Order: sequence, then structure tokens, then C-alpha cells
Amino acid sequence: MKFKTAAAVAIAAVGMSLFGGHAMPGNAAPFQATRICAPSGKAYSPGPFSAMAMPDTIIKEVKGAQPGNLASALSALRNAPQNDTLCGEVASIYYGLSQFGKAGKYYGKAAAIAPSQPMWQYALGDVAFTQSKHSDAIVHYEKAISLAGSEAAGSYAGIFFRLGLCYSELGTRLSDRKMMEKGVDALSRSIQLGYSVVDCLSVRIGLYSLLGNAAAAQKDYETLAGMLQGEE
Repeated sequence: MKFKTAAAVAIAAVGMSLFGGHAMPGNAAPFQATRICAPSGKAYSPGPFSAMAMPDTIIKEVKGAQPGNLASALSALRNAPQNDTLCGEVASIYYGLSQFGKAGKYYGKAAAIAPSQPMWQYALGDVAFTQSKHSDAIVHYEKAISLAGSEAAGSYAGIFFRLGLCYSELGTRLSDRKMMEKGVDALSRSIQLGYSVVDCLSVRIGLYSLLGNAAAAQKDYETLAGMLQGEE
């Protein structure tokens, strides 16, 4: 039985890092493995409110994320400047247009209007994440988790995956074991809450390897290999 192309590349890369007798280089963040292993076979790119969405459907799920709707959304917001939902809609359109600075501006306005709404912190985290501002993203994601409370175990499960990616990126870049360990914890929590096991394991393997936990890394590797093989 043959692996799917993307899966085979990912497994080969992970296998080389684990069993080739060489440590992963400091700049080879596990996030790269996740980009390869995204379930759709495409590079992973998060979008607002996409906790359980697949990468290739994210933008479609963001309300109003169509370039042609920008003028009408801005017009509606001018008539109701204190409406956080309209601010979020304008922000999501800018996000869909890859204008992340403006997206962050309007998500920030939404958060200021409705500070108890976790979705705006989640969205601000996604904007920061997309801009590779991982420390800022962590602050927003953790605030979203705090605001969401028990809801974090449902529709906000993807926040823990994002946190895992952020801690993985920072931990490997700074050679910070505590951040790597936080990444492992966040990814494990994400799996418990029902997020993509393939995505989470593809990152956690690299963290376990860098932390010197060969047994845990090999276990994740074997689990991931079996899952990807079963997809064919």
C-alpha cells in the first residue's frame, strides 16, 4: 500500500529527524511538518473562527470574507460604529484580502467594544499568527481560552493547536525547553478536545525529538504513520 505523496514526504522527513542519528537543526521548526501534513495536502494557513475547519475551507466559513462586500460592510459600520459584529465582518474581509494590518485594526475595535467575547481575541491571535508574531498570538489565544471558559472544550479546541504551533516555533527558535514543553501540552490538549490528530502529531513528534524523549517521539511517529497509511 502506498502513502499519499504529501504524507510520504512528511513521514520521510520526520523519520530522518528521529532515526537518522542527527538532531533537528534549530531553525527547522516542527511547524514545517504541519504545513506538509495538513489533511487537505495543502500548506496550512489558519483563518479566523476556524477552530475545527480544514485549511482549504477556512475563508469560506468566515462571514463576509468576499472582497466585493467590503464597501457595503464599511458603510454599515459607519452607521453603527459600536457594533462589534460589523467590525468583525470588516476585519474578516480584510483578512481574506491578506490585508492583515487592517484586519487586526478592526478585530481590535471589535474586542474593545465587546471585551468579554473570546472570538475577537481568537481572531487577533490568528492575525498575529499569520504575521509570524508568535508571542503576540500566544497572548491573544490564552486570553480567548480564559474568556471562553468551558466553551474552550468545544468550538474553540483549535486554539490549543495554534498555541502548540506558536510554542513550537518560539521554542525551537530560542532553544527554550519550557516553551517546547508548553507546546507539547497544548498539542496534547488539542488532541483530547477532538482536533486533527494528524496535524497535532506531526508537530509533537518534532518537539519530543528536540526534548530528547525518543520513546514518545517514536510512539507518535508510529501512530502517525499508521493513520496516514490508512488514508490511502
